Amino acid sequence: MRSEPIWHPSSSRTSPRIYVKQWLSLSGIVETGELRCACGGPFEIYVNGELAGRGLGPTLTADAVWERFEIGSLLQPGENVLLIVAGGEGGEEWFRAEGEIEYADGKRLELGTGKPWQGLRADAWQSYEEKPLRGVYFAAQEPERWSTGWFRETEWEDAAVVEGRKPLAWNPRPAAEVEVWARELSAFGEVDSGGVLRCEEEPGAMTACKCVRREALLNPGKQQALVQTRDAERGVYLVLDFGRVCTGFPRLRLRGKKGGVIDLGFAQRWGEVESGLRYVAEEGRQEWTGHRLESCRYAIVRFSHWPEESEIDCISLVERRIEVTTRGEIKVSEGLEEIWGVGQRTLESCRREIYPLLTAEGEYDWLKGYAFALNDFYLTGDTETAAAMLDSSRPPRASGDLRQVFGYALFAEAYYRYSGDGKRVGALLSGLFELLEACKEREDEKGMLTAEEDFVALNALYAGALEAIGHLCRVKREREQRAACERAFHRVRKGLQVAWCEEEGLFADGVGDVRPFGQWAT
Repeated sequence: MRSEPIWHPSSSRTSPRIYVKQWLSLSGIVETGELRCACGGPFEIYVNGELAGRGLGPTLTADAVWERFEIGSLLQPGENVLLIVAGGEGGEEWFRAEGEIEYADGKRLELGTGKPWQGLRADAWQSYEEKPLRGVYFAAQEPERWSTGWFRETEWEDAAVVEGRKPLAWNPRPAAEVEVWARELSAFGEVDSGGVLRCEEEPGAMTACKCVRREALLNPGKQQALVQTRDAERGVYLVLDFGRVCTGFPRLRLRGKKGGVIDLGFAQRWGEVESGLRYVAEEGRQEWTGHRLESCRYAIVRFSHWPEESEIDCISLVERRIEVTTRGEIKVSEGLEEIWGVGQRTLESCRREIYPLLTAEGEYDWLKGYAFALNDFYLTGDTETAAAMLDSSRPPRASGDLRQVFGYALFAEAYYRYSGDGKRVGALLSGLFELLEACKEREDEKGMLTAEEDFVALNALYAGALEAIGHLCRVKREREQRAACERAFHRVRKGLQVAWCEEEGLFADGVGDVRPFGQWAT
């Protein structure tokens, strides 16, 4: 089915999310139904008012990918409504979906975004320009029964076909969603209700605010914490410690008055609040789950503008977990066994569908990914996560950071070595060789890469990448390319001998009097 990227016909910087809707008239009993979607930001899919799944958009992968959702069990004969809440990030405002429904009698119905899909601004979500907060959600502006699609019927407009990325196909491990709560309260007190949300070592004593039974936030359902801020310029401050880095969607359950504000900040390390959001309450009981995936060990919480006592039942994360059985074993000394355990804990805290290693430029850090993948191969034997990394990104640019080019080559070769997946790696081989050919423009007359800093480490990585691609060429019987890689490898390896330190048995990062030793030089 041919699909087109769509969005609301009028762009808005202040309202970053929209509703997308399509009515489906089904003539019989549905046997199966699948929808695959991609978006410029996170999104949620509802079928007849029921949540079918959450999409991550660019919050996880380096490029747009197709995310698959099973919708057949939620469809029924007659009228059905498919509703998506979609967000645009980084100037990318587009949503795309396509799929197929199969009836019990074998007939099929294809789906694809374009015309006559409809769009509507999601006014409850607004942009917010006060870091670390990325946006604000006004609960009172969300229509009742909005997930059913039956609201503001006269305001919907035909969706516009827009420019959007071509999504990549991938097949990651399935993720399970499990709600998790903090293990302890790391900080508690009173702070100013305005200003930057940050980690406070010693918030002030309670004078104008009240927060009782706060430990209830660690034991959901038994009782509720009670919050009140009698002074509009003061707020209740809490830091919830989950005990480890968790990745999921923030969730709130409470009973309060319209206009109460909850600021949430997310920090993986103490002192570094990396992202956040603001929730403005509606009247009465409410349950809300954020759309954007957040990673944190510490949730920094600030309550303000709660003049009347309100009940807070839950501040949690709906964690996305990728379960991989640990199969690797090692019999070594106690000290080395502790290091082995560090690798296990690192993977448990960091593994998602991929290794989440996006750089500031929105590309994968392939060198770190290489280390993670080797860790995974040794500990679990899992190669699916590495495959998802390769599938969800285009190769790095030869004009960019050469270390990432070499990391990409090392990653691909290590994946083949442990998976035996010659088909996937074979499809990458010509691109890998083109990257190495482009590197020749940066060589000196001796065939070494020029660099003002980290000369040895850069060329050591170059040698490793040449050897890795040469190995793949040998496997795929590309004799000419293999020979070229081997010649270049021996040339670079010979040039590195000036950095060899016989006394230490290592390659140094420099060749002068001061000779530091680094990871990639050796």
